[in-house]
Amino acid sequence: MLDTRFEWKKRVLDLGHYEKISLDEAISLKLNTLVLDEANLNRPLSISLIIPTKIDIENGETRKLELKVLGEVLSECSKLVDLGYLDEIIVIDGSTDSQGKPSYTVLEKVVETASEELGLFKEQIKLLNAYMSERIKAKKGFFDFVLKVVNQFDENMGKVLAKYGAFNVAGRFGVPPGKGAGIWLSTPITIGDVVCFVDSDIKGFKKEFVVGLCHPIIYTKTVEDSAIKYVKAYYHRLTTRLSDKSDVTKLGGRVTRLLAKPLMKVIANHFNVFEGIETFRYPLSGEAALSRDVLEMLRIPYHYGIEISTLLQLCETIGIIPLAQVDLGLFQHIGQSLTGLWKMSEQIIMTLKDHLHSHGIDFSHEDLLKTILSEYEITAKEMLEADANTVETLQNKFEEFIKKKFVFSLEEETERINKYTEIIRALLIKKWLESEGKTLYLPPWRMIEKETDAYFQIREMLRRRSIQSTWSRIHAVGLI
Repeated sequence: MLDTRFEWKKRVLDLGHYEKISLDEAISLKLNTLVLDEANLNRPLSISLIIPTKIDIENGETRKLELKVLGEVLSECSKLVDLGYLDEIIVIDGSTDSQGKPSYTVLEKVVETASEELGLFKEQIKLLNAYMSERIKAKKGFFDFVLKVVNQFDENMGKVLAKYGAFNVAGRFGVPPGKGAGIWLSTPITIGDVVCFVDSDIKGFKKEFVVGLCHPIIYTKTVEDSAIKYVKAYYHRLTTRLSDKSDVTKLGGRVTRLLAKPLMKVIANHFNVFEGIETFRYPLSGEAALSRDVLEMLRIPYHYGIEISTLLQLCETIGIIPLAQVDLGLFQHIGQSLTGLWKMSEQIIMTLKDHLHSHGIDFSHEDLLKTILSEYEITAKEMLEADANTVETLQNKFEEFIKKKFVFSLEEETERINKYTEIIRALLIKKWLESEGKTLYLPPWRMIEKETDAYFQIREMLRRRSIQSTWSRIHAVGLI
């Protein structure tokens, strides 16, 4: 009989620090893990890495720094390809020019970097230069580059989706702007049984971060399934902006620390929904890995709501037990503008509101709204006090690594909480429109498969188009 004297609360599994994982053992396990293919036969497990990016085209200095950091991320991830851990890298870019047309300059920089850093990619380019037959195959989309680069607004990708009815299922024509839309488009291009995502703005990126995210899924995998289906990163985040003094760094992640974490904790506890979601230590991190079957069942917001929506959907569908988080230590990243952060905050709140609406929760009653806002402010300020204590600890722990002075203003952070409170109030009392929830999301690929009966064709054609895109970028920079 179950002992009811003790209350057991479900929590996300915390795997601890990524350095506990042996790189050599992880690579060996990956290379020797088998899965079942479509014919129910064994084949080696594969891992795909997706790097979504959008580089600033207006600020020349910011653009230069962002391209440099993207190159560093790509360089580290390339080592895992050469070691046999990663089977492919997909860089999906959302850059446009001043006329709103796809801009390929970022992707051209990516293939140039890869041709220097990625041994296998370098050999593939040599092969193309040596044999006309291979160049013809690449131009037609039949040469499987280990690195594929795609602009999410490439009309050749859109034509495939239109031809096979994916836009019909989505209820809109064309791939919309936004990080989520880029990830949605990338999904059918990948071949991985495990798909990993990392952001492109992390300074000092290490290849072991990818292993830390993917290894737990592979480690708990049987031939047919994994006990862990999703792993999310958490870390201490430091922000660098070109507008800041060169000897100064700030405790970053304020949208996570001051908005998402306290608001999710209040919502989960007050309404008893999304059990365990409040135990994620960095719910908005862009670094995660998940099994393919889970990825393909997710509906994906166009925008920055993708991280929080993923967690909410997973809690609703498979529950907190198959989910895990891993400590990636310290991240230094390039900070966004305040305008970008406010926009991100609004998208996150609206995404959370949409999921609450599906549970029959709305905020039309003034008393309920006041209660939620009050609980949010109290919780956010409690967490802020903990952050203040964290700053000194981080300064001492990472002094040699950071080599910069921390700037932390309790007054500035409190003002940010007050601003978030205003945004939450304005968005929660706004009437929820039926069309609003539908147009913010792209449908799960499993739904598209069911409705079109053409997912195999879509995947094959999108992969072919991604190869042709990569060929065009290689050709444009004179590598062939």
